[in-house]
Amino acid sequence: MIETVTTHRPSVKNLLLRHIAHSYPFSKGRYRLMMLCERFLERREEIVSNLYGKYRFALDLGERGLQSSFYFFIPEYYEFETQKYINETVRPGSLTVDIGAHIGLLTILLADKVGPNGRVFCFEPESKNFQRLRRNVEINGLYWVKPIQMALADKGGGETVLSLSISDSSGHALSQTLSDESVSFDSSYQKVKTASLDCFVEEEKIPKIDLLKIDAEESEVLILEGGGNTLSKGTAPEVICEIHSSQKKSQGGQDRVREIFHSYGYRSYILNSALSKKKYLSELKPHESVTGLQNVLFKK
Repeated sequence: MIETVTTHRPSVKNLLLRHIAHSYPFSKGRYRLMMLCERFLERREEIVSNLYGKYRFALDLGERGLQSSFYFFIPEYYEFETQKYINETVRPGSLTVDIGAHIGLLTILLADKVGPNGRVFCFEPESKNFQRLRRNVEINGLYWVKPIQMALADKGGGETVLSLSISDSSGHALSQTLSDESVSFDSSYQKVKTASLDCFVEEEKIPKIDLLKIDAEESEVLILEGGGNTLSKGTAPEVICEIHSSQKKSQGGQDRVREIFHSYGYRSYILNSALSKKKYLSELKPHESVTGLQNVLFKK
């Protein structure tokens, strides 16, 4: 079990609720129990220790959804087969990029695998998430990680609009353009700076991205359209990208994401065996549909 430590005294109530969730012996009903316990959490920062065996992980329990689920359940179970692939393949000294880093769970794992001789660039546009991401990098002394508060899109050098999710801090998504007068900049929106993947690679003089991870809440098409040179030249030979159901009507069409990768010579592989009903790392053919929301490995 992950020990809880904070720079202040941890909440006794939160610790008790967490103990109840951890002690529940069955998988069935665990989510409902979490939702019930979540109602009584004190809205404050808590820091869990021993993440990946040695890191600290700061969580804002005022944010419901993913952050509270990390508090109740062991974070290493999140996107388990994606984490498995990172553990199996990322080597010391590698250069990795995390687009849509949220508060840094996979960023920390990437940092652990590449080590001080490697580099991790992590992008998170939303201000609260970025502050938490930067804090998690700093409290662990991960000086080889560079957090960047920016959204990657089809072109850079400007601004766009981030539509904020009310229910979950991991659900913020790029929305309308700033020229659209219908946008009202209240608590539902943020202005964010943009860059393109190609410009980022050129400015940082990156010869190769050993692993690129993209989780952009249905803005993946925009990111890929801004990374044509990077993809065509093989600068990023391995990409983990979140894919939505083939039946879901979404921005640009999620099947378009796969079309872009396949047009640049990538093949795709399963990273969620339970949801896809296929073996881990088995090939996902271009004509096969995707069920639900899952990460897919694209590899040249």
